[in-house]
Amino acid sequence: MRHWLARGYGAIFFPMPRLRLFLPRLEKEMAWFLERYDLLTLEMVRPQTKKRLLGTGSPLVCRYCGKDEVEATFKTVSHAFPESIGNSSLIDRLECDACNKLFSKMLDDHLAAWSTIERSAGGTKGKNGIPTVVSPDPVQSVRMEVNTMTRNRTITVKPGAPGFHFDPQSKTVSWTAHQQPYIPLGVFKSFVKMALAVMPDAERVICAHLVSWIQEKSHSLASLEALDLQGRPQAVVSYLAGPVEPNQFWYALLRRKPNREVDCPYMIFVLQFSNVVSQIMLPMPQQDQKLKGRRINLQIFPHPGLDPVHSARYGLASTQIVDLGGTEKTERGITKPMSMGFDDAQELPADEAQEQYRQYLASRGGKRQQPPGPKNEKAPTGADQDTDMPST
Repeated sequence: MRHWLARGYGAIFFPMPRLRLFLPRLEKEMAWFLERYDLLTLEMVRPQTKKRLLGTGSPLVCRYCGKDEVEATFKTVSHAFPESIGNSSLIDRLECDACNKLFSKMLDDHLAAWSTIERSAGGTKGKNGIPTVVSPDPVQSVRMEVNTMTRNRTITVKPGAPGFHFDPQSKTVSWTAHQQPYIPLGVFKSFVKMALAVMPDAERVICAHLVSWIQEKSHSLASLEALDLQGRPQAVVSYLAGPVEPNQFWYALLRRKPNREVDCPYMIFVLQFSNVVSQIMLPMPQQDQKLKGRRINLQIFPHPGLDPVHSARYGLASTQIVDLGGTEKTERGITKPMSMGFDDAQELPADEAQEQYRQYLASRGGKRQQPPGPKNEKAPTGADQDTDMPST
C-alpha cells in the first residue's frame, strides 16, 4: 500500500460578507431572477452561527403531521436541515419526534449517501464526523480520510490501482470514487423538506400536498404520478472547483411574482453545501398548470462557481441535470470521477500512516474492528483495510 498526506486548499472563499462582493459581478444572472421572482429567504449558515429556532408558540404543533404536545412528543432536537451537510444551527421546534425519525430514515439518509463523496472532499463534518471515501473493489482500492482537526487528507492506494493519478507537477490527485447506494426520490424529498422547513407560513399552506408527500413511508411511482409533475423530479447540480469553508452552507427560496406571466416554475429552492450547489423546482401542479407540455424557462441561480474571479483562479464549475425520480436504491459500484488539488503532499511510511489512522479513529470516538488474519501473520490495520467505514 502507498500512503499520501495531502495538505491544502484550505482557503476560505465564500464567507457571508462576500455575498455582497460576488453577486454584483453576476448582476446579469441575478437580474433574470429578480425580474421573475420574489426572494423569500436567503441565508448563510456558518459553524459559528448561533442556534436559531424555527417555529414559535405554545403548545407545540408539528408542522408536518399536525399533532400537538398531547398527541406527540418533542424531545428530540430536530434539525431543519440534515446534520450531514454541516448543520448544527437551524433547529425546528415544530417537528415532532415521530416525523424526525421518519425523515431521518426515509429522506436524510439518502441525501447523505448521495453526497458522501462531495462532503468528504469538502471536509464537511456531520454527526459522525467527516465521511470517508472507500472503494469496495479490492483491486482498485483507494481510501481517503480527512482529519477532523487539521482537515488534512490521507489517501491510501494499492500499487497499480487503475484510474489513480498523482501528479506532483500540477498538484492534483484524481481517481474513480464509488458512490454509496441511495434512493434518488429520497434525495429529492429531502430537498423539498428543507424548503418546507424555512418556508413562510402563508406559502406552506398552499404546499399541503408536499407536506403529505414527504411523510409517506415508501417511495412509490404511484405517489409520484399523483403529483402530476411536469416530468420526473430533477435537480440542476453544479460542482464547484476550488476550496470551500467546511460546515458552511447557504440556501435560497424563491417564489414567482404574483402578477408574473407563467413562464417559469412557481417555486425554486437552492442549496449549497461543500462543493455542491443543488437547485430544484418544487412540485406545484396547480400553480404550474400552464407550464404543462411547455419547455420550462429556467436559469442557474448565481453561485460562487459562476463568479469570474473565482473561476479564473480555480476553474469553471461543471453543471448537470440529475434525475432524482428513481424509486429503487441505486446499485453498489456506481462511480464518480474525483479530482482534488493540494498545496503540499508527502508520501508516508506504512507505519506512520497507520499511526495517523489510529489517531484519526480515536478522534472519532472509537476503534475500528480488525478482520482476523492467518495464524502467525499480522492482520492488516488502519488504512490497509479495504472494507467500508461508517459515514454520516
